[in-house]
Amino acid sequence: MKKILSLFLVFTLVFSLSACGSNSKEKDNETESQTETVQEVDLTTCVTGLRDRVVEVNTKPDWMDGIKFDEKYVKSVKADDSKVDMTKAGEYQLTYNITGVESKDFIAKDVKVIKKVTVREKMTEEEKASEEQKTAEAQKQDVKPVIEEKESGNSDKNSSSSKPNNNSSSSSDNSSPSKPNKPAPSEPAKPSKPAHQHDWKTEYKTVHHEAQYRNEPVYKDEIVYEDRPVYKWQAYWTCTECGKRFETEYDAGDHALFECGGGYSAHREQVQTGTEQVQVGTNKVQIGTNQVLVKEAWDEKVPNGQVCTGCGAKK
Repeated sequence: MKKILSLFLVFTLVFSLSACGSNSKEKDNETESQTETVQEVDLTTCVTGLRDRVVEVNTKPDWMDGIKFDEKYVKSVKADDSKVDMTKAGEYQLTYNITGVESKDFIAKDVKVIKKVTVREKMTEEEKASEEQKTAEAQKQDVKPVIEEKESGNSDKNSSSSKPNNNSSSSSDNSSPSKPNKPAPSEPAKPSKPAHQHDWKTEYKTVHHEAQYRNEPVYKDEIVYEDRPVYKWQAYWTCTECGKRFETEYDAGDHALFECGGGYSAHREQVQTGTEQVQVGTNKVQIGTNQVLVKEAWDEKVPNGQVCTGCGAKK
């Protein structure tokens, strides 16, 4: 009876051990079947048109001009110009925040791309033409996403948590090598978001012009005078013997009687007694100026740059 009981216990133990071994193999096979690959997308390759820029002071550039992205992988692209001072010339950093699409089929991690912005006091015509050419070239670029296949993180956790045993070691020896990275699937991508095309419209400002005047001289007639001498007739006398001149006849007679014993003679001459002003004509003399209206005040509309009717960018 004891022998029969012993044989029964041995048989039960052997059966239990074989059952545990089969369960362990099933778990290992299940772990291997859970190993999967996942697609990881490089979002920087899903966006075109990100570039350094040259702009002019006190303008409002469109940082999204010429930028395209694949909507299958990219949810949004936003420009952060908080570090760009458009009122002062210099070099600044412009950050593009690229947000990926959430999907069960792939991983698209958000990324930031930093570009340089050079702000100038005045851009040359060559620089303006170069910027326009770069924008046009960016709009022609095609979006070519780069996708890499990687093993999912669940297989690593399962392999690290499993306990090593003889059966697991033998199965690892017979396991197949890891799969190489596969190229991106050839399924058609969603059409990329079309680049914004500026619709430029000329803006005008009103300039007020004041009335225009000219100064005309104002004249008056002034009488022109001339100083002329004033004469009168005056008598004088001379001695006939010696010719001496005398202002009175008494002095001339006394001289002739007592000194020369001769006679005397009377004369008359014009003597200037002063001057007088005589009108000789008139002259026009400027006494000031008078403002004469040439043109009335008016308002004029002049071009004041251009603005995009779609995004509000100015140039």
